[in-house]
Parts: sequence; structure tokens; C-alpha cells
Amino acid sequence: MTNHKGFTLIETLIYAGIISGFITISLLMVYNIIDFSASLAEQRGLIESQRFLDQKLHWVLSNVSAVNSPVASSSSATLSINKIGFAQNPVVIDSLNGAVRVSYGGGSATAITNNYATTSDLVFQNINFFGRSAIRVTATLRNNLATTSIDTMILLKI
Repeated sequence: MTNHKGFTLIETLIYAGIISGFITISLLMVYNIIDFSASLAEQRGLIESQRFLDQKLHWVLSNVSAVNSPVASSSSATLSINKIGFAQNPVVIDSLNGAVRVSYGGGSATAITNNYATTSDLVFQNINFFGRSAIRVTATLRNNLATTSIDTMILLKI
């Protein structure tokens, strides 16, 4: 009887196929994890942009002494207000090329939305809400994966 040590060609091919299958599955899993991580970062950026924009609007519209634009009972793509005790009046918020911007005291505008979101349909409405002045803000924020919107009404203490 002959004693053979080692693998036959068929056994070697089977083991090589099993190992290459494991490597392929592992690489696909790693790719999916990396792709999901990038998608999650874009979604998180969109939500953070929406939240920051909402907070900035609430800050701008607190302690308002006058609304310059839009005038009462009208709407505009630009908001211009004067704040009580704020040295850099007027505060102006508008949108340009998909970015929401803010400027203080007539200075240059700075983007307040991040690169993960493009803003469109930004509208400010100066309305009378049961005898009180209010600003209603609507906008759509989107990126490659999702779309969200802002529709908030902020009562003014003028």
C-alpha cells in the first residue's frame, strides 16, 4: 500500500475556491459597511443642517425690534430684521446657490447651512397670528439621499 502525503489537485482547487469565496464575501461586507457609513454621514449632515438652520432662525427672531422685510402680510425670499440691543443691525437671511446665508450690519454674507444639504424654496412670510406678529419660514433641504423640509412659525415679541 502506498502512503500519499499532501493534497490532490481536486482538494487544492476545492480549498482555493472556499478561501476565495470567504475573501469575496468579506470584501463585499467591508464595501457595504463603508458605503453605509458614507450614506449615514450624508443623512446626519442633512438633519444637522436642518436643526442648525431652525435654531439660527429662532435666535435671529428673538428680541426683534423691527421687521424690515418682508413687510406685514407679505412674503419674501429674504428676511431682514433689527434686533433689540444688537450692534450689527440689520440681520439679513437669504439663500444663494442652495446655501442659506446670514449677514450682520450690511457686511458680507456667511453660509449657515453645511455642504451636506442644498436649500431651495426658502420663503419668509410676515403674518398676523391672532393679533401677534409672526414669521413663518418654509424651505426644502435635500441631498443625494433624502429630502426634508422646514415649516416653522415663530411669534415675535415686538
